[in-house]
Amino acid sequence: MAATHTWKIPNLRRRLADNKIDVIHWELVSEEGGKTVRAYGSVNFSGVQDIPFANLQEANVYNYLVAELGGSSVIAAKQAAHQAKLDELNSPTTAFGTNW
Repeated sequence: MAATHTWKIPNLRRRLADNKIDVIHWELVSEEGGKTVRAYGSVNFSGVQDIPFANLQEANVYNYLVAELGGSSVIAAKQAAHQAKLDELNSPTTAFGTNW
């Protein structure tokens, strides 16, 4: 079974002097079989913001994020890591507990 991976941009930081973003806060939410895995992070944005802040959409910032993180291979690796965690949650190979 394959997980559903959703990338979100919950917040941005921008410089007021030029209204350009300089930090992207991101979240990856992966779901499968009633289980959820989340990761949150932030990355300094050093690219070119070619769209005025007032006109930015989440999809635009996601594209900036992909570039800042290192490309689609990094995105795929993060999603694969989440898939591995979900696989373990949905079909555990270890357990905690005592026998007394």
